[in-house]
Amino acid sequence: MHQRFCNIGDPIIVCSFPRSGTHLTIDLIRKQFHETRPWKYLLERNDHLYVPIEGLVSKHDPCDEEAVARRMRVRTGRPILKTHFFPGFKSLVDPFTHWIDWINERGRFVYVFRDVRSALSSLYMARQGLVPGTDDLNPSDFLRYEHCGMNIPQWWNENIKQWLSHPNLLPVYFDEIISNPKSVIARLAEFLDLTPLYKEPLLPRPLRTAWQSRWSRVTKIRPESTAIVPGYWRPMATPAWQELFDEKDNDFIKTMAAEALNALKSEIAPQFADRLDNGRKASKGDILN
Repeated sequence: MHQRFCNIGDPIIVCSFPRSGTHLTIDLIRKQFHETRPWKYLLERNDHLYVPIEGLVSKHDPCDEEAVARRMRVRTGRPILKTHFFPGFKSLVDPFTHWIDWINERGRFVYVFRDVRSALSSLYMARQGLVPGTDDLNPSDFLRYEHCGMNIPQWWNENIKQWLSHPNLLPVYFDEIISNPKSVIARLAEFLDLTPLYKEPLLPRPLRTAWQSRWSRVTKIRPESTAIVPGYWRPMATPAWQELFDEKDNDFIKTMAAEALNALKSEIAPQFADRLDNGRKASKGDILN
């Protein structure tokens, strides 16, 4: 193991397709386990409470590797990392191979997934910051837009398929976090080998405005939410997918995402098969993702 990671606890990697409940999962883990409750300085950014793996290769905000490692070493027993990359982390080429080795050797992976239409409708509303070149597309054209050699539902399908085949991974359904957080916390505790706190309210309190986010950043060392608050890049609410996608769009999504949908319904979350098949309308919980 690279010396940079000496004396750092085993990492917890929260992975997902974008807009699938990533921050809600991160914040649930932070709230409900003592070993995963990092602190930050007042005025420090909320994303210093976890490590966005994509940030390592950001051209706009280059990462200080040693500073990140020092935060993980000093501020928490078990650091939380976040990624939307595919497993294998092919985008983390040299000089970051030591990160890949450490993550794969020591990491526990929590994969949060969401109904495909809800995820894609949320992604459509947030596309300006996540899928370049799609600002002027309508919902139907967005679904068929080629991104990384595949259309958008195929991207979701491939992300799900590849992660579900990854060893040492716990799949978590977004809707179950909202509807039955205690059950999810119990499964996380067993998988991560940690003792749950069951701190009430079980779900982290959401940030609903930019002012709440700024105030939290200024006044709290352990804010409950790291969510990216509504604003230019993130709308306040995502319309129900039925309002964005017509019947042809829905059929297109089901066809392009069939492999992952079938795996989720038959193997991973059969108790939610009907909901995954028929979807649901957006709820107040959707703002937490």
